[in-house]
Amino acid sequence: VCPDLPCQTDGPRPGGEPPVTFLRTEEGPDASFPKTIPLIQQLLNATEFTQDPAAYSRLVAVMVYTAERAKFATGSERQDWMELFIDTFKLVHRDIVGDPETALAL
Repeated sequence: VCPDLPCQTDGPRPGGEPPVTFLRTEEGPDASFPKTIPLIQQLLNATEFTQDPAAYSRLVAVMVYTAERAKFATGSERQDWMELFIDTFKLVHRDIVGDPETALAL
């Protein structure tokens, strides 16, 4: 049922496939991943051009995280998350093309 990931099932359900639960045995939650607005702002302020794939992957993960938070937040908190998403997008875009200002034209 789970070709490449360890999983468990609760057994067969009447009329359907058994539910599958993926266990995160190899990758646990990353305690160092910034999850608050101030921590993400601090990360973005400290980030420069990087050729390190791990650092770039982290920036992309932060961009996805901020997009998700913006989508489900409300009021001023939503605006704060949207601004962080835009700032993160600019950094990711800059790393790809070399100029953060070209992102403004998108």
